[in-house]
Amino acid sequence: MAGTALPLMLSTQRMVVALGGIVLVGLVVAYALYWEAFVSVWCFFAAAASIMIVLHFKRVDQSRLAVVALNK
Repeated sequence: MAGTALPLMLSTQRMVVALGGIVLVGLVVAYALYWEAFVSVWCFFAAAASIMIVLHFKRVDQSRLAVVALNK
């Protein structure tokens, strides 16, 4: 699981680093506090991480539209 979070933390994109932080915190919390229901709790944190992914791509699209507008 840490293999999922750590590469994200090495990104140059702030949103991707934040995603890695959410994944890592979710992993630690789910394992430490809810180990008997780890899979279920992990799914909750994965949903929170999915929100970060959506925000990242929305931001990328907005910046791409701004570049297109400048090139016209």
